[in-house]
Order: sequence, then structure tokens, then C-alpha cells
Amino acid sequence: MKMTPLNATHLDAIKAHCLALDADDFYLRFGSPKDARGEAWVSVYIDYTLRSAMKKREGAFFGGWDDTNKTLQVFVVINPEGGPSSKVFEVSISALPAARGGLIKDLSGWLVTELMKRGATDVVLTYQEGNRPVQRLVEQLGMVKEDIEGVPFHRMKIDAHAKVVEAWVEGVDKLLAAAHKELAENPSTAKL
Repeated sequence: MKMTPLNATHLDAIKAHCLALDADDFYLRFGSPKDARGEAWVSVYIDYTLRSAMKKREGAFFGGWDDTNKTLQVFVVINPEGGPSSKVFEVSISALPAARGGLIKDLSGWLVTELMKRGATDVVLTYQEGNRPVQRLVEQLGMVKEDIEGVPFHRMKIDAHAKVVEAWVEGVDKLLAAAHKELAENPSTAKL
């Protein structure tokens, strides 16, 4: 899938993408049930937070479209943590079910290239407490827990050949599959 830069003209497509996530993915992505209140929160996030970040050029936003170029299948944010000159980046990937199945593997080379263009030395991620699939991924990759401005993050150093980043990106596909399986088998884990 070809990834293209997104800007404020794509906010409606990003909102449609977020609202098209199934209930489990919506919860794992936003920490809220997919109900009227959760959908209202997404609208605020898109209309204010993302619009402001795009206007200030904080972070980089990319999308992968369907064959008609009308539906945003994949949404990726690469955000410098601690200011625009930071070499530490948080990466967030959201994909509709139709785009999955090897997606992360397809994106890994592209993502590594984007991170290396920015001179990234570290990748960090955060997740909702109790999200066991992400916890397992963090443990598997040996990410180190730390606080950044009071928020718990997990950090991973990028080696010279970016092999660690590739492993992380490929692991996200496994994470999504594990999350769906776990939520299906034990819905009580959804209350994070």
C-alpha cells in the first residue's frame, strides 16, 4: 500500500476512518466505548488536536487509501516527543480490517525510511493500562518503561540498521490479531 502525506484537507477522511473502526479497535485506539460519547470525543480530537498539530506542523501524518482513493484504509502518525527537534518519535498506526493481512510487514520498510529521514534514535509507544496484547509486545521487544511528562511510555532504541523498528512494526500485526482474539474470548478485558 502506498502511503501519502495527509494535511488538514484530509480531516474528514481521518474522522471517517476512526468512526469506521469496529468496537474493539475503537476501544483499543481511543480508550472509550464506541458510543455517542466516544464518537463525540473523536470529533473533538480530530477537529481540534489534529487540526492544530497539522497547522503547527507538529508530527507527520500519512494515509493509505483504497483503490478509489476515497476511503482512508490506514492512518499513521509519526510524532516527535518533546518538541520538533527531538530524535525520539511516537508512532501510531490505525488500519481498517480491509487493509490488514500483511499490512504491517508492507509498511515496515516505509516506516523505517521515514524514521531514518527524521534522524530518529528512539521509538516510544504508550498504551492503555491493562491492554495485555500490547504489554506482551512491549515485553517481547524488550522496551524499557519510563515516564515522559507523567505519561508511561515504553522506549526502544533504533540500531544502525533499524532492525528493531522492523521487528516492532511486524509485531503490531500480531498485536491486533491477539487483541481481537482476547476480547472475543474474554470480553471483561475490555474494561481498561
